[in-house]
Amino acid sequence: MDTSICAYYFLCSTPMSIFVVQYDKAIDTRYDKVREKDYKTKYSRPILKPLYPMEDEATKEYTRKIFQIFQEELTQSQKNIFEKIEV
Repeated sequence: MDTSICAYYFLCSTPMSIFVVQYDKAIDTRYDKVREKDYKTKYSRPILKPLYPMEDEATKEYTRKIFQIFQEELTQSQKNIFEKIEV
């Protein structure tokens, strides 16, 4: 568990009975954040930068965080200069 969460919810001198209650609160807080991200991914759409059909499809398949990585890669790929070479 993240030490910042531990320090926030309990101290080393905390009795075991209080530790268990505070530990449950810490876990609930972490799961609430995960549920909130899942909800945003499922019920809202990120802003699409370039209008590519694959970007629209990616929003349906990827989580919000993975989509942001994909979107950044897609945007960066447009900055490349391509040149046709005779073989």
